Amino acid sequence: MWIGLIISELGRKQGLEQLYKIIDELQENKICVPYFSKIKGLDREKRKLYWNIVCSYISQQVLSPLTVVVTPDIDDIFYNKFFDFHLTLMIVY
Repeated sequence: MWIGLIISELGRKQGLEQLYKIIDELQENKICVPYFSKIKGLDREKRKLYWNIVCSYISQQVLSPLTVVVTPDIDDIFYNKFFDFHLTLMIVY
């Protein structure tokens, strides 16, 4: 789902280019897992690194819509990194 948001926001060409860079860096750090459930299974430090890598290539606002469903009890690291009160209000209303 998060990959789809990146492509939706950046467009197919630029989105895929950024995803390639993200995947390459995630592989270098041996944390390249695309599924959110698998990311959630990483230890805290690896999850922090994971989302920091993602944010080095895309704006945090791109994944902010997921904080409507990914609440702090599901993944507090993701939520704290991407939650944007104003943007979430626009999505909900």
